Amino acid sequence: MVYCAYWGRGYACNPAAIHAKARELAPRLRSVFLVEADQAHTMPDGVEYAVIGSHRSWEMLARATYLVNNANFAEGVVKRPGSVHLQTQHGTPLKTMGIDQSTYPVVAAASGSFTKLLGRVDRWDYNLSANPHSTRVWERAFPGSYEHLEYGYPRNDVYCTAGADDVARVRAELGIPGARGRCCTRPRTATTTPASRPVSTWRRSARRPARTSSSCCAPTTSTTGAHAGTPAGSSTSPRTARPRTSAWPPTP
Repeated sequence: MVYCAYWGRGYACNPAAIHAKARELAPRLRSVFLVEADQAHTMPDGVEYAVIGSHRSWEMLARATYLVNNANFAEGVVKRPGSVHLQTQHGTPLKTMGIDQSTYPVVAAASGSFTKLLGRVDRWDYNLSANPHSTRVWERAFPGSYEHLEYGYPRNDVYCTAGADDVARVRAELGIPGARGRCCTRPRTATTTPASRPVSTWRRSARRPARTSSSCCAPTTSTTGAHAGTPAGSSTSPRTARPRTSAWPPTP
């Protein structure tokens, strides 16, 4: 099995969650994570990885039976007969993306070829969806013959499986007193630079001073912007780059 998250930015999001559970349920399957060279040092101990662009990474891509990504593999990846590609996505689509951007001339021109986009979508066998809204958007923005799996996001399972020790550890890391409650949220915004990396919502939000015992960060989303499946694979929003909303392992 080959995994990749956020174009090789590390061990994160749904691919990392699936990777961890796959090693638990099917340890006989060899799992390799693809990562950019400058992020190799962030990989957890015990996780086999290959640097993107290396001979070994291309060998893994050519031989793998199962390929999991929350964005898209490189243009040069040719789908081998018998291989299975799972697109996990990495957020809730609250903006214009995919071929829906074709109605915005400036965005479409900056994004690149929609023909190439559809070519990448054609590699998908399954598309993971977190909810009915996402399913409807994916069907329209990324049309293809793949099957939707409306099962939710594996990266969020921790919110149901975390125990008291996990909660205590996170509170200690963030400096949150045990008697105080916190509700922190920051919906995903467009990322405008390839260098931006996933950052935990809770860590970012917890740094903001709370005026009451319950702190909520106002949601901010862009109207248009490229996404995992868009032609360019990076945002076209003119806004200042902002971090994505979650990293794996997420914070309970």
